[in-house]
Amino acid sequence: MKTLGRVLLMKTLDSSGPATMVLLRLLVGSVFLLEGIARLGSGSAGTGALESACGLLVLIGLATRYATLALLVRTIVALAPSETPQLVEGGLADIARNIRTDWAMLVVLIVLLFVGARTWSFDRHLAARLKARIERREVPEWKRAEKESRHA
Repeated sequence: MKTLGRVLLMKTLDSSGPATMVLLRLLVGSVFLLEGIARLGSGSAGTGALESACGLLVLIGLATRYATLALLVRTIVALAPSETPQLVEGGLADIARNIRTDWAMLVVLIVLLFVGARTWSFDRHLAARLKARIERREVPEWKRAEKESRHA
């Protein structure tokens, strides 16, 4: 029997996007990993640890959607207070020049959140193993024995 927890875990680990997501993962993961390491050295230990850990998780494709969600929240929280005064004073055109890379990162994070890690990731491997375990448990023992006897 499938439990709700297993079904939700399967849905978050399984990814169905194109293989080019690997390039987006490498981009986002390396940027946040390097930024986090730089912040650790500059005194922002909490933010640096979050960016480093989540960047590494995105880079290797482990718990990608969870790490992406944390990075997405962190980016929005960092952008809102710093860019709101500029928006009020100079307008949208003024801040658009200053934060284009941040907006690009936000868009890529949103894409990764919805699509997932895709190929060459630990998420894909874990999803396949979890799916196999669930399927093995759902087949009654007598059916499994009958199926094995037919194939032998």
